[in-house]
Amino acid sequence: MSSLKMIMSRFGHEMMSDRSEQRGSYFDLHPFADVVRSLLYTSLLWGLLAMGVYSVYCIILAAR
Repeated sequence: MSSLKMIMSRFGHEMMSDRSEQRGSYFDLHPFADVVRSLLYTSLLWGLLAMGVYSVYCIILAAR
């Protein structure tokens, strides 16, 4: 049982040391540009999908 406590204490210490070593600015730790770029790509793809669906809808209506 003592070996399990030793492993857990060592693992907990490594996790805490990783957190304390992460020194940097806010934008280094929180990639704001990546989020904005992802939102733009997602918006562009949703817009293209909407235009495609609308085009198919117009073609179906025109065929009647």
